[in-house]
Amino acid sequence: MSKYRIKIKLLSDMCVSDGGVYNSSLDTEVCFDRYGIPYIPAKRIKGCLRECGVELNDWGKDIDIKAIFGDKGEYANAGALRLGNAYPDNRKSLIDEIVSGNAPVIYHQRNVLDMFSYIRTQTSIDYETGVASEGSLRTMRVIKKGLAFTAEAELDERYATQLKMCTDILTHMGISRTRGFGEVALELEKCDEEQIMHIGQRIEISEQASALKYRIYLKEPVICKSINGGESRTLDYIEGSKILGLIIGQLKEKGVSYDMFMSDELICSNGYIADDKGRYTEVPAYIYSIKNESSGYYDMLSGNEHPVDEQGNEKQISRMKHCYTILAKNGELFKRSVETEERYHHRRPENKGIGRAANEASGDSMLYRMSSISGDQSFEGYIFGTKEQINKIAGILNNGGDYRLGYSSSAEYGSVRLYLEEFQNAGNSIESCDRLCVKLNSPAIIYGDNAFYSTSKKDLEDEIITALGLERELIADTEIYAGYTFAGGYNVTWNKRKPVVSAFDKGSAVIITLKRPISLSMGHICFIGERNSEGYGEVAVYKAGAAKDASYTVTDAGACEEIKEILNVSDRELAKGICDKLFSEYLEMKAIDAAKGSGLCSESVRPTISNMLLMCNECLTVDEVCAGVKARFEKTSENKREKGENARKILSLADAYGRITDEFEAAYGISGYKESVDTDAMKLKYLKELLLQLKYLIRTKKGGAGNE
Repeated sequence: MSKYRIKIKLLSDMCVSDGGVYNSSLDTEVCFDRYGIPYIPAKRIKGCLRECGVELNDWGKDIDIKAIFGDKGEYANAGALRLGNAYPDNRKSLIDEIVSGNAPVIYHQRNVLDMFSYIRTQTSIDYETGVASEGSLRTMRVIKKGLAFTAEAELDERYATQLKMCTDILTHMGISRTRGFGEVALELEKCDEEQIMHIGQRIEISEQASALKYRIYLKEPVICKSINGGESRTLDYIEGSKILGLIIGQLKEKGVSYDMFMSDELICSNGYIADDKGRYTEVPAYIYSIKNESSGYYDMLSGNEHPVDEQGNEKQISRMKHCYTILAKNGELFKRSVETEERYHHRRPENKGIGRAANEASGDSMLYRMSSISGDQSFEGYIFGTKEQINKIAGILNNGGDYRLGYSSSAEYGSVRLYLEEFQNAGNSIESCDRLCVKLNSPAIIYGDNAFYSTSKKDLEDEIITALGLERELIADTEIYAGYTFAGGYNVTWNKRKPVVSAFDKGSAVIITLKRPISLSMGHICFIGERNSEGYGEVAVYKAGAAKDASYTVTDAGACEEIKEILNVSDRELAKGICDKLFSEYLEMKAIDAAKGSGLCSESVRPTISNMLLMCNECLTVDEVCAGVKARFEKTSENKREKGENARKILSLADAYGRITDEFEAAYGISGYKESVDTDAMKLKYLKELLLQLKYLIRTKKGGAGNE
């Protein structure tokens, strides 16, 4: 597979919508990411290119539609084209600025989106009356023309010429493409070796390594179908089977035999949300939340007294809801949730004259939604195997490369970046412990004595005791906190669904009390039950019970960081553009307040205002307006003197501009903006806005008096 880029330049305003509405004042929204940066969905691009291919075939050209774009149905029908979303060319620098700025107000996604788009209003005309039809007014956000977007693509080189023919004739995309919107120019170019991004340096894996730690960064949303939700719901973690499939897929692509990887010795754990604190796993089932306290919890294993309120009454507790956590040694619980999202899609009907989803008897044309794990998140997991397997995997994947995984990964979903490093699994042995906690980090599929799948607590206890190598005579007591789920899946090779079976859910815990202290030399990660190679049955073993001085607090690790310093916007291009728009709105608001309190809303001031508005249109600075006022109104006549006095009062109001800029910086927590703007131009703009507001107030007052 060769790497290509599809460059898209907007020759007119464009609206590509995912069907979502996030604003009651807006009927149609464009697609944008978590930062507010707009993008063109890959499925939209691929669908438009496919239509071009069909049209070229009608013209007598030879375009292999199914081979390039794929066909509905089985996985074997997937096309050769792998396409990502099209983002603005400077997206990376924009994200770096947003993340480093730590200014949630300035860099709110709506403020960022406004830099790339604006609102268009439309209506329809009643041809009988010649006026707007009742209820036809609608608003639509559009991406500004002139912007350039780039989509990354992978394609077998033998189809490149055919794809280029499709890109050459694609001239419109998005909504209202027959009404002047969505005119585009596409260019397909192959990436040479220098253009392909090489991520980091290859790390050295020792020949004795038996485990790897992987980190996956989601460049795009990833779909991991849940058992009971199909495409409308997604898991919030990456299954080990996806990692195993990625490994096998890379081996197939490189023509390497993968027979040695089909053994039970190769285990790929699930990938769970991770950050600089480490890898988060499901909250243990023995951790209970305290009602009406978001920052506290009760550990059932700590042996501490039940929490009470100020009146001495026991507080109500319940098992903590699903979330991923890291439990610190001092008892502090770091909690993190995985961001998911839903996007709407539709399949065009067979009749291409219908430009929307339409109900058809065949069901081929329909509106549907897909749930996914949001992009720009990182997940961590482990790969265990023999030394030969680990070194082979490291040799193939150890380049920090870009891959695709999950469902619908041929377009819009599934683009990830993978990093590997050696993992020492045996470095966390347990010494002199008489109370063990065994927690399931992933769902576990357990067989009972009768060789049937079981969710009996006794069978789970027996499985764990066997895995730890403990003798029954050594166990004094066990305590089990269990949750339940279902396990299933899909075998791509056989094109068959795997059986859906009951399983113990992640977070379940078994507490084992021993008659005497023992030491365990095994690593802190081991596996129990069935289908370990797909990530099932991962358990963590550690000493039970929290520290005596545990604080029992919960910290939301995903919450926004506290703003530690004022943002200097003078050298930040995006922030400067956002502040220009916000400051313009701020000046308008201050002009309204100043006009209302000026006392200059009498009819006698109207001529002065009209004259000064003309001066503002002819002058470049307020000083030039002052000179014009002096030349025009400093006359001996009473009328001129009165107008000159009114003009001087209005100009004195404009002197508040300096104070307003200081107030603006303080209100938004920024600095450096005052020095970066054109003071003369903005002060003149404030004066003009002030005059317009005075004129409006006089007109309103006159109209109200007339109506009375």
